[in-house]
Amino acid sequence: MKASDGNTYEYDRVLIATGGNPIVPPISGVEKENISTLKTMADAERVYSMKGKIAVVIGAGSIGVESAISLSHRGIKVTLLEQLGTVMPTVFDREAAEIVQRRVESFGIDVICGERAVEFTGNGKVTGVRTNSREIPCDMVVMGIGVQPNTELAIQAGTSLGLLGGVEVDEKMRTSVPNVFAAGDVCETYDIALERKAINAIWPCAMEQGKVAGRNMAGVEAVYPGSVRMNSIGNFIGQPAISLGMIAVPSEGSGAESGGEYQEVVRKTKDTYRKLILKDGRIKGAILVGDTQKAGIFSVLLKKQVDVSAFTPILLSHSLSFMDVIPLVRERADKFYEPEFKELMDTHIV
Repeated sequence: MKASDGNTYEYDRVLIATGGNPIVPPISGVEKENISTLKTMADAERVYSMKGKIAVVIGAGSIGVESAISLSHRGIKVTLLEQLGTVMPTVFDREAAEIVQRRVESFGIDVICGERAVEFTGNGKVTGVRTNSREIPCDMVVMGIGVQPNTELAIQAGTSLGLLGGVEVDEKMRTSVPNVFAAGDVCETYDIALERKAINAIWPCAMEQGKVAGRNMAGVEAVYPGSVRMNSIGNFIGQPAISLGMIAVPSEGSGAESGGEYQEVVRKTKDTYRKLILKDGRIKGAILVGDTQKAGIFSVLLKKQVDVSAFTPILLSHSLSFMDVIPLVRERADKFYEPEFKELMDTHIV
């Protein structure tokens, strides 16, 4: 392996963990001054040093929403622009997204959904964002559209790429090239909820994949069971909100495994919203708004893919605790084999 300084390094096994690059859309004028992506610390410092009073944030995903609120806290007037129909469209369904949008708007942020940026205007320095229906004046732009796998090194190494453009790996995080492993945002892994390969570019998945890759590289056999998409936004909007796995029953052509019987179960009050997506009684997705303290229970049950049909009412109850699912853990001890679950199974329930 040759490094940028010209030195060459020999290896027995090597891990590609080059992460992802921010998506820069092919919009006319994107090279103008005071336009930046937000992915790295260098990006954050660049945005922080921008001089301006009116900002447009493009993309209302997690990064976009958090950026918009942070800029608003600095006294900058912000417009949040999203080309799809709701804020955080890949994270929440419409009902949950409407709750989040109201919270975002409470910071004085203008939210525009269903419009896409087509041009950045200005002579050298950005002065506006033209959409397919209007022009929004601004003197700074932050793009939070998402990330894509940084596969440059992997391609040079000769590894195969998957259908989504990430590095293909097996359950041991091995690529198609012998002794070359990959982990994190650069690769595609099996998604437990979708039942297909996906790119889940989040820290928890990268960490778990790195551990599995490291063990196998060291000669200790380990298997990665699959990833689960997780996103939360509570610390920024002042109301906890999180989603796990699917956010809606998959439609035909969505790419998710559509066989089996799907069910959506919803419970909502004035200030809270809970939604479970089940397939043949197994959790495939969950959305929690207003009360997310028990999200870890849903995460465990989703990853274990056990039938929770008999426990659905209690899972949607606000009094839910892990003790409520101990009978399920004991019943499916073959799935809950880790030491921490063994300790729970030995707990006496009064």
